Amino acid sequence: MWLTAAVKQEFKFKSRNSFKLRTMTNIALITLLLSQGIVTAFTGYFLWKVLNSPPESTKNSTNDSDGDVA
Repeated sequence: MWLTAAVKQEFKFKSRNSFKLRTMTNIALITLLLSQGIVTAFTGYFLWKVLNSPPESTKNSTNDSDGDVA
């Protein structure tokens, strides 16, 4: 009888540890997905900002050095 109780106690101990392991894995997965989502959102925002910005007017580089030799 005492052997069955010891086996049950060992099973309970292993079950608790595996539950903690699964819980930590779930937390790690949530953290991974949340951080990946935040990085993707910032990347998308700045890409959208760059693509929708008005083009800058640049001077023609050949007009800047009319006849001047460097």
